[in-house]
Amino acid sequence: MFVFLPVITAAQQFYNGTTSIPVNRKDPKSPKRITKTLNMITNPEEKRKVIGDMFMRIADEVCMELNLKPEDTILAQGKVSKSNYGNALVNF
Repeated sequence: MFVFLPVITAAQQFYNGTTSIPVNRKDPKSPKRITKTLNMITNPEEKRKVIGDMFMRIADEVCMELNLKPEDTILAQGKVSKSNYGNALVNF
């Protein structure tokens, strides 16, 4: 079975992405602060948090644009090794 999927190019959104994290990492209830943009962060933990949050934000936006229910949607990320960025062909 083959499915055509839209390819979302979100490199710029990730590059400039930020998120909020607790000021005190050991206390998740401590006040929050906004991180620097992903391209300026050196702390691996903060980078992972920004990448994860940006992925979910973008996935939610795409679900809304395509009128999909998030609970019925499978999320995946990766690189499409095809020059035509309009659609990706996936074999299940």
